[in-house]
Amino acid sequence: MDLKLIKEEINSSRSIFSSVQEQAVELDYVLPDYYPEIHKIIKCIAEPCVTSRNISDSVLSYDITLSVKILYCSENDNAINVIDQKLMYSKNIDIQQNTLCPDIKIAARTDYINCRAVNSKRIDLRGAISTDITVKDITSEQLVADASGDGIQLLKIPVIYPTDKHIETKQAVISEEFELGSSKPNVNSIIYTDASVVSLEKKVIANKIIVKGELSSSMLYTYNSNGMCGAETMQLNMPFSQIIDMDGVDENFESRIDTEVISCEIQPHSSGDGNADSMECRVTLLIKCYAFRISSIELASDQYSTKFETAAVHNNVTIESIPQYINQNFNIKAAIDLETYSPEHIYGIRCKLKNCTVFSDNDNIVVNGAAEYMLFACDNENKAFICERTENFTVNIPFSNLDENSSFDISVHPLLSSYNIISENKLDVSTEINVYGTVSHNETINAVSDITVQEKYDDPESSDCALKLYFAQSGENIWDIVKLYRAPMDTVMAENDLCGNTITDNCMLIIPIL
Repeated sequence: MDLKLIKEEINSSRSIFSSVQEQAVELDYVLPDYYPEIHKIIKCIAEPCVTSRNISDSVLSYDITLSVKILYCSENDNAINVIDQKLMYSKNIDIQQNTLCPDIKIAARTDYINCRAVNSKRIDLRGAISTDITVKDITSEQLVADASGDGIQLLKIPVIYPTDKHIETKQAVISEEFELGSSKPNVNSIIYTDASVVSLEKKVIANKIIVKGELSSSMLYTYNSNGMCGAETMQLNMPFSQIIDMDGVDENFESRIDTEVISCEIQPHSSGDGNADSMECRVTLLIKCYAFRISSIELASDQYSTKFETAAVHNNVTIESIPQYINQNFNIKAAIDLETYSPEHIYGIRCKLKNCTVFSDNDNIVVNGAAEYMLFACDNENKAFICERTENFTVNIPFSNLDENSSFDISVHPLLSSYNIISENKLDVSTEINVYGTVSHNETINAVSDITVQEKYDDPESSDCALKLYFAQSGENIWDIVKLYRAPMDTVMAENDLCGNTITDNCMLIIPIL
């Protein structure tokens, strides 16, 4: 017996770990003596971010920084005071298997936060945050691509898939100093900061990917100038350029870049007279680069031998398709009813997205979610207040060739929000959002992973004849017919002038018997 098998290693990306982790939040804070006493708490803003993530020896480790800002006012002053605290948490999780090329995704969110003033100088805070964790890794299987000897016949199916995958992650700090300018009041304290990537481009060279883009950062800060207090917004655009090392990658690779703003910190600087008239903006950016080749191969899905009995091992294998990319901006709109609130002046409006889901509907990708709006304003007595509203939104993205095997790896981020006042307590709000990610059409095939020859095939009925006649019906599968008689596939195809995989018209086939 001289059966020889040629096998190919087929790699695919699969989820190997998924979990939701909870973390309790507690803070007992005493105000320093130089802080004004607490009369009324306006708002507590708690925003978690994942600052590091790593897998070593089957243990996933990550760190979370929870940024807590408590806005309050004192009894005889309308100024907004800000308490700024950062809480650190570390987690270690045993994912119970080693990884080759892990793709780690961790999203942190605030479940709830309760803040109360114990007295005029002490604050008690209780809450909880959660992290959604998904880890994917490369898995491989050896599958039969070709075979020879012992009269072996193979039914092959063509497969096009991404291979030679690389994933590299880099955490970069983008910083820039800027002046407030004469038209802006000096900074007293910062209420919130936001940042987003508004443009991105890449270039692949030998063993490296060059990533260039632009960040847009914004902030809402308080001021107290010449007896006047209030809040002011400011926006800054920052270019960035980073080089990510990716050994083995060249211009023949397909590539994709994902970015995530981990944190945005804006620090006021004093010019020496006690006034903060300049700022330093520091954005921590997570850049994740994916690269792969496009490969084409034929895999065996069935087999038989013209000479021997054989046995085959079949595996159901998920073949990844070449991902298709989405990177589009959309405007979502909301009519905000302020109800009993009557703003005299609006300082700013902020939008956060939550509960975003992605699914297919006919020839559309549908993105559903909720937009949480936070309006910062003051009334006619210059007293600050915050009005919060949540509005659901839906975005439809036309996309062809969607089916039940389509899978989505898509993220949704808010960019800029603007508003129009349409009445005393009603606003029209427009928010630009970015929808970015990939669509794949994964397919499961039943492929042959091994073939063994068992014994000589002996059919007494065919030993005394050189050929058989078979009356084929239109639509019959040619492979099934040939396999039934254990005849050589190429010989039957040539003898009957056949092409394709099925019989197109009723006909008589000549089946040579070896």
